[in-house]
Formats: sequence, structure tokens, C-alpha cells
Amino acid sequence: TSTALINGTMNNLLALRREDALTMVLGPTTPITPLWFDYNVDIVSGTLVTDPEIVLRLVSEGVTFRQFRGRGVQAVTMVSPRLQF
Repeated sequence: TSTALINGTMNNLLALRREDALTMVLGPTTPITPLWFDYNVDIVSGTLVTDPEIVLRLVSEGVTFRQFRGRGVQAVTMVSPRLQF
């Protein structure tokens, strides 16, 4: 998960993967950016804030991510152009 960015283990985890492995970074805090593909990540899945005002209000009220239920956020998945389906 992208928690590995926060705890500083992402580089180590990416270095441990097998070369033929399908690599995905997943979780609501995952930065949605194609820069992941430069690090041979194949799939990135996270959350895009679609309404910052609602999200800021909910966060200030102490709402957990599960309680968002699509209010102000949208799940997003990006797939590397290297993958062929």
C-alpha cells in the first residue's frame, strides 16, 4: 500500500519484487500520478478528491474514510501503458 511511502519502505519493497511480477500500489492515500510507471509500477489505485470543500468539512468532523461513501471523492485506477490486455 502507499503507507510504504509514509514509513519510508517503498524503495525497499519495490527493489524486492520479482522482475516478472505485476506490481500495484493500492489504497486511498496513494498519489494518483503516472510517475509510478517510471518505477515499474503497473497499476495505481487510489482516491481522487473531486470536491475539496466537502472533503475538508468531513475530515474536520473526524469522518473516517469509509464514511465518505463517495462524497467528495472518487476511486481512480491507472494502468501502465506497458500492460497489454
